[in-house]
Amino acid sequence: MIRALRTGNYSVVIGWLSEELTEEEHHRLTEAAEDGHAIGFIMRPVRADSYRRGQHSGLKIHSNLYH
Repeated sequence: MIRALRTGNYSVVIGWLSEELTEEEHHRLTEAAEDGHAIGFIMRPVRADSYRRGQHSGLKIHSNLYH
């Protein structure tokens, strides 16, 4: 994902990550996106315990909006 963001060949890069990012990984992804003038989206699986911990965002985009 870092390589794709940094190249400048893509305006948007989507990654599926099941684990939380470390601060270093977050910094590297942010830096790569800035270098390549790109936007990175990280998708994660919905877990039952994430509702108890609280999610960073409750935004959900349903695919039927694009059909």
